[in-house]
Amino acid sequence: MLLPYFYIVRSKLDAYVKTKVSVLFSHIKKELNFTAQFSLIIMLNFNKVTLYKLAEQIIYTKKQICVPSYYGIFKQRDLKFKEVQIDGRYQRDDRQPDVTATSQDDKKYLIEFVYNNEPLHKLTSDFSGLSCLKIDLSHQKLESLEDFLLKSADNRKWLNNRNDFERIEDTYQKANKPVKLVCTDDCKHCTLINECCAVMVENKPIEIKESGKMYRICKRKLYDKIIGQKAAIDVSQKRELVEPLHTMEIHAIHEDNCFRLTPERPVFIKKSHKNPAVRNKEKSCFDCSRNLEWKNNKNRGFANCGMWETLSVSKKTPPKTAINCSSFDKKQK
Repeated sequence: MLLPYFYIVRSKLDAYVKTKVSVLFSHIKKELNFTAQFSLIIMLNFNKVTLYKLAEQIIYTKKQICVPSYYGIFKQRDLKFKEVQIDGRYQRDDRQPDVTATSQDDKKYLIEFVYNNEPLHKLTSDFSGLSCLKIDLSHQKLESLEDFLLKSADNRKWLNNRNDFERIEDTYQKANKPVKLVCTDDCKHCTLINECCAVMVENKPIEIKESGKMYRICKRKLYDKIIGQKAAIDVSQKRELVEPLHTMEIHAIHEDNCFRLTPERPVFIKKSHKNPAVRNKEKSCFDCSRNLEWKNNKNRGFANCGMWETLSVSKKTPPKTAINCSSFDKKQK
């Protein structure tokens, strides 16, 4: 009579045990997952810190780094140092760079390491007037880190590069291509704002960020040429404005090598010398309307002809060039 009750109790006990075991295994599984995840986080942080410290030691030992191109002006190159300083502390709040180095030409460089664009330490936000290189180590392995730092320019960029910025004008000058670095704020007021003379890449001017401001590389020869052409056009237009208007008749009467305008609008013109040779010797480029007075360097005795290319004369024009110049146009006093 008790046998059916035994089977009923046993079935309930089995169900209870299965439920408890299932809950227990679920709890154990969760604990194991948490432990695995925690171990993974510890391992990733360990690898990250190891990469940081190994990178510092490599640069400290080898005293060089491969740096990327600077706006295509200076190519990728190996930068060698005569002195390297590193901060071996893991935790620091003083915003010091990971590496501070002095190049062989006594230029100072800062190097910051990041992992997935996140710095290990607090990173300063102001690099004005400094040269700082940021290097991302997130895709590197310990065994390939040295080649990555010394032979590749991948995954790194200049946060600011005052040293190369200051070399731009001299570098172009040595190539006989004089340029001037002009802030884009000043470009807004340039007379050639719609005819920009900046160095172009794919029909767009190169814009360089330096200490929070943007700069363009203005080509001085092209700028002076366009300004000279515009000045010549302005002179031609002014000449047209003083010509007789509508039906006003002007008769030029030659009398004793002096011209007078008669009769409706007499104008006094100073009498010139009778001897043409004497008159020609008095000609000077400084007195010509085509001379660009704003560029004159009278201390050196040169004028600046606005039509120097058309007339095939020197850009720094000797004043006596006017004696034999067929395009001499005496400016009105």
